[in-house]
Amino acid sequence: MTLELHTQRLRLTPLTGDDAQALFSYRRLPEVTRFQNFVPAGVADAEAFIASVQGRDLGASDPV
Repeated sequence: MTLELHTQRLRLTPLTGDDAQALFSYRRLPEVTRFQNFVPAGVADAEAFIASVQGRDLGASDPV
């Protein structure tokens, strides 16, 4: 199931390869990494993570 959420101020969509740089940028921030189990070492790690979650259903176990 693909879920997209749209409100007047927010749009949530599934991750795509185009999101790799943004994912890498925020997931490496110390204030974010303390709450996350995936901290990419580079954009290539973010791309691999995105590829691993493509097509997964919401609620599926964490791939990383």
